[in-house]
Amino acid sequence: ALDYIHRQLAAAEQIGDKRRIANACNNLAFIYNATGEFERALAIQQQNLQLAVEIGYARIECISNLNLASIYLNTGNTEQAGAYALAGLRHSRQAGFEVFALFAELLVGNVSLQQNDPLQAIRHLEQALATSRTMESRVTESQILVEIGKTYQAMRCFDQARGSLHEAVAVAES
Repeated sequence: ALDYIHRQLAAAEQIGDKRRIANACNNLAFIYNATGEFERALAIQQQNLQLAVEIGYARIECISNLNLASIYLNTGNTEQAGAYALAGLRHSRQAGFEVFALFAELLVGNVSLQQNDPLQAIRHLEQALATSRTMESRVTESQILVEIGKTYQAMRCFDQARGSLHEAVAVAES
């Protein structure tokens, strides 16, 4: 995958297509984050966010903010993760990117849980759940229900956790 993305990036750079450069850099940073190369992921994603703003590429601006939030969350920097997740949420809503707003709510929920604010986490996860239901995304709905269940478990609200997890299974099987 990395070889393909590097070729994609080289081709985009050769023709000077900044949108394709932004897409390739976004994919590259995503892979580096997934493989634990956080410094490389951060460097690429921060430059990519600047590029997206510079060229007015709202889609990549949203994705870059969300990916930066994810990278920072993976490194344990919940303050930066929260700031980028909220920026991603704001930009997603302004641009009308409902699916990005859903993932932003999910990220903000996860950040809130890491910051020991489970009630805030539940609020954002429930918003993400509502959005996934309007989008009729059963897989995402099930995943969010699992996150809600984990959050209730962290709050030691085991009946609610169990209910959410049972609902996740029912949604996944439907």
